Amino acid sequence: MNKKVISVLLVIVGFINFFPVIGIVSSDVLAGLYGIDAPAGDLLILLRHRALLFGLLGALIIVSAFRERLQSIAICSGFVAMIGFILISLTEPEKGEAITSVANIDIVATLLLAIVVFLRVGRTTERKTRN
Repeated sequence: MNKKVISVLLVIVGFINFFPVIGIVSSDVLAGLYGIDAPAGDLLILLRHRALLFGLLGALIIVSAFRERLQSIAICSGFVAMIGFILISLTEPEKGEAITSVANIDIVATLLLAIVVFLRVGRTTERKTRN
């Protein structure tokens, strides 16, 4: 049962992290995602690259739902990315509503990952007591 719950939670967190990959398409999509003016030039390149990296992270987390050996690295990577964004956003007093929403979504996804860790520890403890 825990294994299925872990997989479902990882898929949810994976899709949350994968979603920004749509920003690769255009500056208008990025503007909509982050509630900013359409970026151009260097900023557009940086934000499109960010979208690509989050696509990779999201894909890793989703794949880890079905490949248990990838879960530790996927979970650690997810925690670093999301907690990092949350902390960075907290240091900036002048942020828009869209960035605040992204940070709030990351808080929820981080809590879901924490549940995954708790369930994985429970499964490990359960296996050790059976042996």
